[in-house]
Order: sequence, then C-alpha cells, then structure tokens
Amino acid sequence: MRVLIVDDEAFAADTLAMLLRGRGHEVIVAHDGATGIAIGVAGAIDAAVVDLGLGGVDGYAVAKELRAHYGSHLTLIAYTGFSRVEVQLRAKEHGFNRVILKPATVGSIVAALAE
Repeated sequence: MRVLIVDDEAFAADTLAMLLRGRGHEVIVAHDGATGIAIGVAGAIDAAVVDLGLGGVDGYAVAKELRAHYGSHLTLIAYTGFSRVEVQLRAKEHGFNRVILKPATVGSIVAALAE
C-alpha cells in the first residue's frame, strides 16, 4: 500500500514510516497538516495515518480534505494520544475508519491498514 503518515512528532512519524517500509509499504511522511493535505491530494495514496493533535491544521481537517478527495476509497486511521471517548467519536464523525491510541504496536497499525 501507499501510506501517508501525518504527525508533527518527527521521531514518531519517521519511526512508524521505517517500520511500515519494512513490511513492504511505500510511505510518505508529512510533519504538519497542511503539508499532509497537499501531499495527499497531489498523489495517489491508499491509506493515511493521521495524528489528531497537529498544530495549525489539525488531524480532523486533514481527514475532511482527504475524504473529500478520495471518498470511501481511502483508509483513514486516526493515531492519537487522546483516549477520551468523545475524541474517538469525533474522529469517526470526521471520516476516520479506525482510531488507534498511542503508543501502538506496528502490528495494530498494519492490521488496521489491512481491514
């Protein structure tokens, strides 16, 4: 799969990218929401793993733009440290297919990508 990771925590994004590449995925990383949207709509991606708590353009806005561009053909995964039920419900309302709480195993992210 071609996966876009959008996370302003560079170490987390780059580590996840390395682990997904090791599993055979093509990965693109953006360290802010605006760049994530630009990359996502400019190229063909199969999935996006998006941090909700981005500074500036947040993960919900990224999801809205990517979902508008790809429709249901994109797997959107919210990757967040916010464990409150309201946050998870809001993520679902904004088009995310799945919410994964940080820290997560690469196996849980790979499983979500395969769904």
